[in-house]
Amino acid sequence: MTELLNIDELTASIVRTVERCELEAIAHDTVIGFGFSGYTYHRYSPFTGTFVYSGDWNPEWVETYEKRGYADIDPVAERVVRVGLPFTWGEVLKDLPVNAPGRKVFAEAACFGLAAGADIPLHDPGLGGASFSVFSQHEAAFERAWQASSHRLHLFALHFHERHKILVPDEKATSPAVLTGRERECLSWLARGKTMWEIGQILGIAENTVRMHINACVRKMGASSRLHAVAVALVHRSILP
Repeated sequence: MTELLNIDELTASIVRTVERCELEAIAHDTVIGFGFSGYTYHRYSPFTGTFVYSGDWNPEWVETYEKRGYADIDPVAERVVRVGLPFTWGEVLKDLPVNAPGRKVFAEAACFGLAAGADIPLHDPGLGGASFSVFSQHEAAFERAWQASSHRLHLFALHFHERHKILVPDEKATSPAVLTGRERECLSWLARGKTMWEIGQILGIAENTVRMHINACVRKMGASSRLHAVAVALVHRSILP
């Protein structure tokens, strides 16, 4: 009963917020209260190619992530686009091949205090999408907090996301880019988590040809990365999930 009362109070406080800083302060205090080290919230606008970000990531990690182009190999970011239910980073790691490039993202993130975490995908018709993440500096602390609060956190994230869209609205839609049939095929398989080599094997074309088509999609859509191009295409129904 106490837990239900607490989440009711939290959602009521979210609805009352009138400033972005108020809402984000509530998110920070909530995840700390649940026992995590911090949170992040990413929402991307497929129409402008920009991200709305808030949270507790180390600024040096943000700079490193962007400078090294980790958005293109981050398996967490890739899964957020494809699934609708919360998942832990440990679940993602378990599915990765030993030599997968994405493993170095996890290894380096741990050096910046992100030893373990989870993501809650937040998808909307007509929007690029978002994710609400929590992280901990120690795996054991994360496991305790996640087991105790994952359901309440999911509900909190949904309310946070809805309020954030009101306080920080997206830009208006623009006309979608026109893709060729082959470009749509390559991008569709990329959205399903296939590598360039795997797409080439499926379609019977060279890996470099796949890369050429994907790069063309990124360029046509004015996207900042392959992941961003997938998001834009999904929103505009240029490809199907």
